[in-house]
Amino acid sequence: MLIIRWFDLKRGGFFVLAVAALAFLSFSLSLFSLFSFSAGAVGLIYPANYFKLVIPYEPGGSYTLEYQVRTNAGKTIDYTLSAEGDFAQYVTFDPPLLEDIPDESRVPFKAIINFPDSYPDPGPHPLRIFVTEAATRGSGGSMGIATASFHKVTIFVPYPDLYAELSLGAPNVNYGEPVHFLARAKNLGEKDISSASLTLSIYDSSLEIVDVLSAGPVPIPSQESHDFEIVWNANSSSVVPGEYFASASLSYDGKKASSDARFRVGTLAVSLKNYSRTVFKGGIKPLSLIVENQWNDRVSVYAELSFPGLRSSSNSRANAKANADEAAGVIRTAPLELGPFETGTLIAYIDTDAASVPPGGVASFLGTGKLKFSALSALASSGSDSGETSFNISVEISDAQPDNSAVSGGPAQEGLLESSESPESGASGGLFSISSLLTLSNLLIFLVLLLILLDFYWMFKRRK
Repeated sequence: MLIIRWFDLKRGGFFVLAVAALAFLSFSLSLFSLFSFSAGAVGLIYPANYFKLVIPYEPGGSYTLEYQVRTNAGKTIDYTLSAEGDFAQYVTFDPPLLEDIPDESRVPFKAIINFPDSYPDPGPHPLRIFVTEAATRGSGGSMGIATASFHKVTIFVPYPDLYAELSLGAPNVNYGEPVHFLARAKNLGEKDISSASLTLSIYDSSLEIVDVLSAGPVPIPSQESHDFEIVWNANSSSVVPGEYFASASLSYDGKKASSDARFRVGTLAVSLKNYSRTVFKGGIKPLSLIVENQWNDRVSVYAELSFPGLRSSSNSRANAKANADEAAGVIRTAPLELGPFETGTLIAYIDTDAASVPPGGVASFLGTGKLKFSALSALASSGSDSGETSFNISVEISDAQPDNSAVSGGPAQEGLLESSESPESGASGGLFSISSLLTLSNLLIFLVLLLILLDFYWMFKRRK
């Protein structure tokens, strides 16, 4: 009788609701664990010259793209062909549908673009050609999905009247080497350009003009381009190693286009950009030196530091040279290879226990340093293939505890002031993540237990 009273909706509805909630929760979790996803890919094969293909618009004309479908469905199915983009309505397929295609097959088809007689929107228009499985994958109790592949092309509609675009390329060089500028002018208009001339202005890092060069005039037919190649000798008396700015201006049939570029003139040198200002006492500690290659080629560089009252670790390099350096108070880093204009870090190791630092205080050490470098390839001009850069350096050794709450770049970055970005946390791809699902399950279980307790309370109250 007690069980019947529990299931009587008029007297004990809470327990019925609890049982229903438990059943629903159990069914949902079981369904989630039993379902699996089956995924694969259908391949779309096309010629190498289709990569970043730009198709010129031809009023009333057509353009044919040829493809092959590589199947990998594990069974014989159909494949649908479709297009997406501004010109999708003008695309037809031959054949329109790929039917009964066996697994591991290669089947050809064509996508034919039938251009309209006119199109109002000039410029580039992306077009995607899709091949999609007509049936879903999966068997038995698994959930299936239909896979697809696509290829992107660009259809370019000419601008009305006259219209040109200019791009400028300026490579880095070493002092004494010529700079080969390449300015490419593209006629993207419907009409031919009868006369196009280029003016190239070169500025130094202070934006003071250094030189002005010119080329042309030349004609440029519609939908064609012309490359202006200008050579500038970077060995005149007004040229020094450093950063430069080039500005190109194209004048064509009363109109203009422009483009800018930056480049560097290198010299065989390595500069010190930054270094560790503070090192915390306690055994062998690293001191970081940030250096930059000023040469448009690879170099090898190492540093020698000299601090009165400091010495390097004798364990860092157990050889006669290391012992001699330690006796002379010289701290030497391992060599580092740098690419053209590349920045890197040299690490020197200091025996901080040998430094005289007041307890809980800070001691400053003034020293000198040299960056010794050599080119790793033959020089383009005569001259030495090695050199050195001298500098002064000041380092504090602190007996205080480091602030662990600050962002640290690791032991090699100790004392450097650099920005740091924290990695972004991963995002869930759906409405609920696994963790949120488990949290929801725990909440439902708690509610079920609460309902059972309320049902018992109601039952005993009714007995009274």
